[in-house]
Amino acid sequence: MNIVLVKFYSLILLSSLLQGCIVPQFDHASFDNYYAVPLDAEKPWLSLSNGLELHAYSRCSDAEMQPKCDMPGFLVVDRAQKPDWSKIGSFDVSVWHPGKLKPILSAHANTTYRVIGVDEGKFGKIYLLRSGFVKRDSHPLKVNSAGIVEINLYSNAPCRVDDPVPRLVVFDDENIWIFAENDSGCRSDLPAGFSPRSIFNFDGGDQFDVILRTPMMLFYISGSLVGQSDFGQPRMVLRDVELPKGSTRRAMRLSEVVQPMSTMFRLELSPALPILSVPDHPNFYCHYSDTIIGFRLVWAGENAKPSFKYCRPYHGK
Repeated sequence: MNIVLVKFYSLILLSSLLQGCIVPQFDHASFDNYYAVPLDAEKPWLSLSNGLELHAYSRCSDAEMQPKCDMPGFLVVDRAQKPDWSKIGSFDVSVWHPGKLKPILSAHANTTYRVIGVDEGKFGKIYLLRSGFVKRDSHPLKVNSAGIVEINLYSNAPCRVDDPVPRLVVFDDENIWIFAENDSGCRSDLPAGFSPRSIFNFDGGDQFDVILRTPMMLFYISGSLVGQSDFGQPRMVLRDVELPKGSTRRAMRLSEVVQPMSTMFRLELSPALPILSVPDHPNFYCHYSDTIIGFRLVWAGENAKPSFKYCRPYHGK
């Protein structure tokens, strides 16, 4: 750059400082989050067959007021580890509400994911979990390094009012197949569907034989198909003759669906969820704070965004 221009811009910067356009910034922000945690819990709230254990706690309202602790969260640890509650300030799992989750039949192979349950609310979300998760990350299997999977059939289901009712979730480390029954709001002209035993091999499951032989709607998603599906959710599967013009973002042909007939899938009913056994008052809190020191334009400054610092037991004020 020309030396004359350097001197020119230096004079402009010095003039701005002298006139107060650029000022020193000392911006501090902080807050606390309050929790009710079972400090003396001897066993987890929920154990999964992949070796993960979920310890339940509640998030509480501002302790300056009458405390209200009814927002559930979960600390997830490997089996035989004790929960380290100091970690809930930097991470928690709170994507589902235990009061709305119901058990669902699943079948898995070659994966450490397990089904937590299905939320039979308005959108019928199904939740899967494995270790290695990050808060609020929820994606289809292959592209999900976080370990939380959240899927529903609402977006791509051809229903007028209600969603299809999920009855069986089959999955490996790359694919998810969901069998669901028509609800009253679904179109009456839909084909009869597919029975799970006509596509998959299952390890045991005689007690579930009725549902495994029942024709149902089939939905499918894989990590490689996320970008081709509306909202990244499973697409309805139709026989090739029922979709003569090829797949759409909401439906696909059966011939395009991965069908691992040589794989044996292990059946598992997701565990019934117990009642949350946590205190009804805050006994733990986590502190967040940050300070920005530097210079900024008066009209274009940026405030400090508090980050997690530490967690400690709380005994009230």
